[in-house]
Amino acid sequence: MKKLGIAALACSGLLFAHQASAGSEGAVDLYYIPSAEFEVDVDGFGESEFDDGDGFGAKARFALGSQLFIAGEYQTVEYEELGGLPIDGELDQIRGGLGFWIGADSPFYVAAEAVHLDLDTGDDGDDETGFAAHLGVNAPLGESINLYGQAGYIDVDGDGLELLGGLAFQVTQTLALFADYRHTTLDDDGVEITFSDFRAGIRLALL
Repeated sequence: MKKLGIAALACSGLLFAHQASAGSEGAVDLYYIPSAEFEVDVDGFGESEFDDGDGFGAKARFALGSQLFIAGEYQTVEYEELGGLPIDGELDQIRGGLGFWIGADSPFYVAAEAVHLDLDTGDDGDDETGFAAHLGVNAPLGESINLYGQAGYIDVDGDGLELLGGLAFQVTQTLALFADYRHTTLDDDGVEITFSDFRAGIRLALL
């Protein structure tokens, strides 16, 4: 994501993880991001990062059959003081795509999604659209606890690895609490961008 990296450096001087239990009709998640990080590393210039970030988001998954599902996500994060300077930023993510369970009762799935990233730093910014492909797992640890994670490739005007892992606790049949961590790396022509978010929220299952 070359333009995004250059814009962030100048100022300093998505998909979804399937988190509901297999076999449900879907779920809607609402979450808060108490901790978010954003860093740019340019060959020959060094690193620059925002000091602090937080935000919120929402995502949803709906079954299209016993193995196919559709998913979407919107997330926005605001950052403060890029490279120690009084420059703020905002990163919005919009994701949407399809997933497929590898077997009717399998805990594993594959997913592909379109990813749109929009970075706004006040006087400058950039927005890019690309895609991501993931292999994921949703592993129940008991009647009320799910461990989930996914790893995949992301390409949004720069490419790299994206990882996500989390834990969900079922409070009732339709309500769960969850917390997860997502880390994304994009590299393009010597500009490496990493951003990560710790997310916590509630899940409403659609039965």
